[in-house]
Amino acid sequence: MRPVLKATAILCPSDDSYLIYDLDTGRLHRLNPLAALIAETADGELTVSELAEEIAPFLNDPCADRYRHWIDLFIAQGLLIDSRMAKSRKPLTAEDLTALALGLRFQDRRLAAFLCQKRATELAPHVPRYWLRLSELAQSVGHESDARAAFDRYRQLSPTRATPTPWRLEQPATPVSEPCLEVLYRRFRALSDGTRSSDKDNRAPELLFAALNDCQPLDRHLKVLEIGCGTGRFGQLIKSHAQRLVGIDFSRDAIEQAHQQELYDHLECTELLPWLSRKPTEQFDLIVLCDTLNSFGDLELVLLETVRHLAPGGRLGFTLDKGGAYPFQLTNSGRFIHHWDHLSIVTDAIGYRIVRQTEKVLRLEEGDPVMGYVTVLGESEES
Repeated sequence: MRPVLKATAILCPSDDSYLIYDLDTGRLHRLNPLAALIAETADGELTVSELAEEIAPFLNDPCADRYRHWIDLFIAQGLLIDSRMAKSRKPLTAEDLTALALGLRFQDRRLAAFLCQKRATELAPHVPRYWLRLSELAQSVGHESDARAAFDRYRQLSPTRATPTPWRLEQPATPVSEPCLEVLYRRFRALSDGTRSSDKDNRAPELLFAALNDCQPLDRHLKVLEIGCGTGRFGQLIKSHAQRLVGIDFSRDAIEQAHQQELYDHLECTELLPWLSRKPTEQFDLIVLCDTLNSFGDLELVLLETVRHLAPGGRLGFTLDKGGAYPFQLTNSGRFIHHWDHLSIVTDAIGYRIVRQTEKVLRLEEGDPVMGYVTVLGESEES
């Protein structure tokens, strides 16, 4: 056997040791100097005995046999594999690792996410958004120097973008756990569902419908998905343009009210992110999130999953409350407000572009106007 570190084991030096994150098992290993030396030296060219002899001169005890135990332990843990097996497995790409980092960050496994993203920048050092994500993740795990270095690299690759530095935040951009978001969303829906359809102060549905129609006159043969459809207020506007209209929401009361209006061809009461994360069974020409994204902090995961359900050439329309602090804030009402830079970065990250965006008063809250973005996304010109 000629051992080599498997491709799904990501090795990274930390402040006082080495770390290995095993993507297959989800385990994070902290290595002592001897284990780190083995991992670095195992290149698939040396047998186990030759590897032990190779590292022996670097240690206090030159007896190579003593180190075979540690090599065998690595092999038993599945971190070192036969080089012949390694060649038969397709290596992870930078995009694969970035997607993994996103999922790990969403699970609040930030250190593992940081390691995956760091490896992604090593594989594709020319992609600016990989460096920006690495900077944010490094800052979240307390690696200040890595955060600054990654952000400097991002700025070198994207000199024209005006992006706030992540270490100057007045409040850390810590993602709120998804269960917490769902509870907040339910509380808000419980207060608002009963009046939403007759609430004349909420202009978001009409504004979003107008923006979509201004981009490209809506025909009568669209397959439309409305995420967070509520009681069907936006559905009333889009129905005459939809060959097929699907609505999802996790408020059972809202779904029942929408069903009574006989607007939708299919309605489903479901948790939004799990539904979006499943394998798409159909593709839509238009996906709408009207007054829905305010329930999520970091927009990247929800939008990344959403666009998987778009047909080629499809459009994504949504409204978003405007925030002044990067990247987002949770307000007393249980809604998130978002900085424009966060939206811009996420739009680039998912491979789409803003084809129309206006800043409007979306609604009144206790008589005060709430400013927000009415946004339509289309496929990136590079796609």
